[in-house]
Amino acid sequence: MLANINANQGRWTEAERLLAGEIERTRKELDDVKETVDKLADENRMLIEKYEGTEHVSRLEMMRDEIEAMRRASGETIQVRLRMLHQMGSIYHGQGKYNLAVDTLRKVVGGFEEHLGQQHLSTIAAMGSLAASLIKQGALVDALQVAKVINQRLRQLKGENDGETLQSEMLLAKIQFWLDDDASESVNSLKTLIEKQTALLGPSHSDTLASEATLAGCYMDLQNCTSALELQDAVVKKSEITLNSQHPTTIGRRTRLGEILGSLGRVDSAIELISGGIEDLQGLFGDSHPHSISVQVSLSRALRVKGMLEDAEELGARSLEKLQGMYGEDHALVLAAMATLAGTYSASGRPERASPLLKSAIEISTRMTGLDSRETRYLRSRYAANARGDEEGENQQPLVPGITRHLSDQVAPF
Repeated sequence: MLANINANQGRWTEAERLLAGEIERTRKELDDVKETVDKLADENRMLIEKYEGTEHVSRLEMMRDEIEAMRRASGETIQVRLRMLHQMGSIYHGQGKYNLAVDTLRKVVGGFEEHLGQQHLSTIAAMGSLAASLIKQGALVDALQVAKVINQRLRQLKGENDGETLQSEMLLAKIQFWLDDDASESVNSLKTLIEKQTALLGPSHSDTLASEATLAGCYMDLQNCTSALELQDAVVKKSEITLNSQHPTTIGRRTRLGEILGSLGRVDSAIELISGGIEDLQGLFGDSHPHSISVQVSLSRALRVKGMLEDAEELGARSLEKLQGMYGEDHALVLAAMATLAGTYSASGRPERASPLLKSAIEISTRMTGLDSRETRYLRSRYAANARGDEEGENQQPLVPGITRHLSDQVAPF
């Protein structure tokens, strides 16, 4: 419970410490129980063989059944431990320790498959977490394969027209969007899925709204900001009714609306919405929560576009430092902050300050998303533009470019 509270507050290190202690305690208990049960089972088996054909056998067989009941109980404890490990994988994911998250979650999936079966919902949920960490790791092809298995199992378990099945298809479509050079087919798939979700769940269901927000983000990636604005505005209005205006998800979506407005040149409106989002998130989570800090990166970008370069640089540098302290280097939020601060240096006529940041961002993006991903190609184009002294193109790009924004969505609750 305490680990959960700390994780929700963004205190990942403390959450990891608490949960690691609980996992180790459970492991020791399991080892002790297993050793005791195995010893009792061996002794019971030898006694049954020794007293075969005597009146004592019936009592020994009852003892054998009791020992097997103890073994089943230890199996339930194993499931508890697997759920703890699943949570630990999520904590690693939140910290940006994607390799550890993937390794842990692969073990969790294997453990659930062994003890609960491939079709169990706990197994499928762990696979969903694994897919998310693989995406963050940049292993999009592997993530696609896991997502396909999830979708196949949910179709078998719940049918084609179930809400969870449609969510798994949405995950497939999102990954395919990131992988495809021609994204039009993936966008059409997203639209079709949203139509199905709307018919099945209703236009204001949380799954439907999340999918529409995803599609709005895809429109931004494709520089179709007008369609993105129309869709995101509708999502925000429905979220304010369904969730209330101060729900973290609603705040995040309102902030994203501000980013889209900024991309359309409506910078004053963008600054107003993003600044309001920061105040709301700080009120909910505090100044040092990753959600509060990550939105400051968007504000820094909007301030730069408005020409408030000193304010943009100060806020961008402070946000980057805080995010690096939380996550290290290989994290989507850190990458977005690096690209934003580099753009501010370029805009203020200091390309020599921007180049090292962009170079680091390219290296991180290559590790996370691959050499030829849209994100890496975007950063390489910014590096080349910076070398030419061209900051105009940077101001026309989305506030958080390409796949990084989608990866960031898995950290923030919006």
